[in-house]
Amino acid sequence: MRTLLIFLFTINTFLSNSQDKVYKISYQVENSQGLKLETLIFNDTASVYRTNIQNIPDNKGNTYASSRYFKNTDNILFFERNAILVRDSIPDIIWYLTDEKKLIGDFVCKKATTIFRGTFITAYYNEEISTSFGPWKFNGLPGLIISLYTEKMIGFRSWTLKQIEIIESKTNVLNLDKSKYTEVISFEDFISKRDLKNKTRSRRTISRLPTEFNKTKVEFKRTGIEKVFEWELKDEKK
Repeated sequence: MRTLLIFLFTINTFLSNSQDKVYKISYQVENSQGLKLETLIFNDTASVYRTNIQNIPDNKGNTYASSRYFKNTDNILFFERNAILVRDSIPDIIWYLTDEKKLIGDFVCKKATTIFRGTFITAYYNEEISTSFGPWKFNGLPGLIISLYTEKMIGFRSWTLKQIEIIESKTNVLNLDKSKYTEVISFEDFISKRDLKNKTRSRRTISRLPTEFNKTKVEFKRTGIEKVFEWELKDEKK
């Protein structure tokens, strides 16, 4: 599952190319739908993460469009949903750094854990490759994430580094052109609309069940990695 594939560059090669370089990291992503290839491109100040770049059908034959996640060092992230751009202020991820080490391929990695928006996360990172950027929305570790996975549950997902490349320094790869999108909305609005859509779908499903089914016991629950959001936690403290 988290078998490391062949690397194009060794650690020494990577480290010998310092600032003003653009790096491309390929991750093999595994979830309940199968395996996918996703990429992280970054320099010292910005990154873009692209999902499902091969548009590989899942184990049910479904395909999903590729999306890009633009991130900077201020933890502001924009991601695409069709023609809409969503602005997500990523909360500071509080990592618990341990002294536990693990050899993954040629990399000596250290273990770190955290809880990200309601899901327990385990990561292994390499301190010799200095960057705080990581796959998807993850960031803040003192080195490149080599392997990361969620607890084994509904919505399980894992990321495993597959390849490292140094690419041509084309800044437009990392630049976000907001004029290409029809609308920019906040992540809170995006989640509110998505929850409403999912709740409506759930109610329709429940309405088709036999009358003897106790519908009052059916509750809407989020699945996936992001289950609890920081604005909800703030509301609870009031």
